[in-house]
Amino acid sequence: MENKHVPTTMAKSGFSLVAGNFEEAMKIATMLAGSKLVPTQYQGHPEDVLIACSWGESLGLKPLPALNAIAVINGRPQLFGDALKALIMKHGTIEEHWDNEKGVWTMTAHRNGHPDVTWSYGYNDAIAAGHVSYNPQNNTFGLGARKSDAWAKNPKRMCQMRCRAFVIRDAFPDILQGINIEGDGYDEIEQPETIGTEAVTEVKALEQKQAEQAELMEQMNNVQDVSEVIDVEV
Repeated sequence: MENKHVPTTMAKSGFSLVAGNFEEAMKIATMLAGSKLVPTQYQGHPEDVLIACSWGESLGLKPLPALNAIAVINGRPQLFGDALKALIMKHGTIEEHWDNEKGVWTMTAHRNGHPDVTWSYGYNDAIAAGHVSYNPQNNTFGLGARKSDAWAKNPKRMCQMRCRAFVIRDAFPDILQGINIEGDGYDEIEQPETIGTEAVTEVKALEQKQAEQAELMEQMNNVQDVSEVIDVEV
């Protein structure tokens, strides 16, 4: 008699990590979390594995590619790397152009049945946003108000990722389904909307006040007790 109880972890074409219910999914997640072949952040955390795989399923990714493509940045899942480009290539194309004279990336997303979406992002945008600082005397970039080493070391690449994130988010929102993507800024520490002299001045004033308070407390702690005990005869 033919056995109709085929394990849910086996597909007709070969081995596949497919679960039929929550219990099976948790068993698979526990197994993956115990492996050294998954990213470090998922090792020993089956609950995170389960959620990442669920995100991947909603995006059309299988469990293992999902674990390699989804990372948790500042407590929020983020899709990054080649997996993002692979998802977009299934539904459209993106043209990218770098203007070396102006230092600007311009990208246009083409998608059948949808209007084209175009975004530009360059060095001036990065400087205005506080990602980098620019020294015109020696034509070099440095840390901006946001103190991001990645932006200071490779501003062209970071501008490319930021521009691409804007285009993809506007042109493919139904594909992303709300997940954060590499370059959209959620991997950075939140800063005030206006980054300028006033914000920097306030920070310096606060740091100076804290330093003065700490110095005063140290002086008070070093004061010796000079009180005297007077015995009074009754």
